[in-house]
Amino acid sequence: MIRPDPTEPPWCRVTRVVILALVSGGVDSTTAALHAVHEYCTEGVECYKYALTAVYGQRHSREVEAAREFAERYGFRHIIVEVGGLSAEKLLGRGVSALTDSSVEVPESLKPGRVPVTYVPQRNLVLLAHAAAVLEMLMDVHDADMGVLSVGFHRSDWERGEPVYPDTRREFVDAVELAASMGSGRVFEGKSVVRIHAPFIDKPKWRIIEWGVRHGMDYSITWSCYRGGERPCGRCPACISRLRAFMAAGVEDPLTPLYETLPEWYREWLEARRRCVEGDMEACRRAEEMSRRERKP
Repeated sequence: MIRPDPTEPPWCRVTRVVILALVSGGVDSTTAALHAVHEYCTEGVECYKYALTAVYGQRHSREVEAAREFAERYGFRHIIVEVGGLSAEKLLGRGVSALTDSSVEVPESLKPGRVPVTYVPQRNLVLLAHAAAVLEMLMDVHDADMGVLSVGFHRSDWERGEPVYPDTRREFVDAVELAASMGSGRVFEGKSVVRIHAPFIDKPKWRIIEWGVRHGMDYSITWSCYRGGERPCGRCPACISRLRAFMAAGVEDPLTPLYETLPEWYREWLEARRRCVEGDMEACRRAEEMSRRERKP
């Protein structure tokens, strides 16, 4: 709980907080947004909740729809920001990222330890810069003592053995938080503080789902698939990462019936869980062992 410290100057006593959550519509960003509410919207604090979704040239808009539904469900005011210039295909005539350039195919596997083709150059720096500007506007509107930018970065985005998105690491977050504070008029005048809230940055993705399930997150409204469409494909890296995380958390993905296809290992786990519910103790042991193998400390 945030409490005033009588030894601190008045501007350090937090009574009004603006949360601006960067929400893509996926598992990570939506859960981090809820985590920020639990962390900062405590007794005695006026809390203003906003969810910001950036349109930056993605190949589909399905995630924007998921973000909007999340905001409506959990009481955030939804803000959509248009961010141009992140498609190399449009700027330079040559595709670079599978997320923004139609000439680059979405792969079905990524190389561990390498920056993948699904990385968008400096995307998070650009989005956080935009978000920092919007946050300061909101802090002015509400005369807030604290502004919080929430992000869903997690360890599975950069740890050894996984593809590496360099703009999700703690060093990056710390640097952006410092820059946002140094560039803020309200911080300069001693009116506010700015924080980047990245609660899962040192935790694997399955821990995000574990926390979300415990705190009432409805994952049926989220979207992860890189390919868009009406149904998740079940083959792209985002779908595989999502299914692995649900399996590791020991929770069935609520979108399971909608996938176009499911990996054999996930189907085997579902069958073991079904037989476990029917009382097969050996199936229970097998399902738990399969989940344990997907977990990382």
